[in-house]
Amino acid sequence: GKTIIAVIAAARILQQNPDAKILMVATTRELAKQHQDLFRALMPGHKTGIITGLIPAAKRLKVWADNNIIIATSQAIREDIEGYDLSKVDYLIIDEAHHATKSHSHAVIAKTYLRQRKITGRPALTLGLTASPGSEFSRIEEIMNNLGVENRGLQIRTEEDTDVKSYIQWSTTKYVDVPYKSV
Repeated sequence: GKTIIAVIAAARILQQNPDAKILMVATTRELAKQHQDLFRALMPGHKTGIITGLIPAAKRLKVWADNNIIIATSQAIREDIEGYDLSKVDYLIIDEAHHATKSHSHAVIAKTYLRQRKITGRPALTLGLTASPGSEFSRIEEIMNNLGVENRGLQIRTEEDTDVKSYIQWSTTKYVDVPYKSV
């Protein structure tokens, strides 16, 4: 469901500006490939490229230049971050945004994007997607700050929300102490 939201948002950006550059970062090659496949299936008229650590650096820069939708692992973008002009990115999508803390690649990319857009006087537009932001509000605030997201953009759903409740399957947990035997 999160990737569909990203595709819909990207489609809207591209509808307003067909030359827009969109960067979606993921934590793994597998996720990046899944995202690329979905973007290509649902938006076949747009050039969509993938950047991962398996692609040589020179080719990554060509993929960046030749496509307006880039799906990438955050590690590959961070590795070459000086080679990418993130100020040219019109929309940054961070999948698994709960990783955008401290010095994680997600946080480094988002902060670089925000800084470069600010220098050029262009507003930053970031979408952070996660199903597990954490339970500590201070951690959620750190993620939001790193992504440049304001409180008005935050949506939280719990098992108590009416639009979620019907999807929750209840279970019970029974704790059993198991004695430990050293071998």
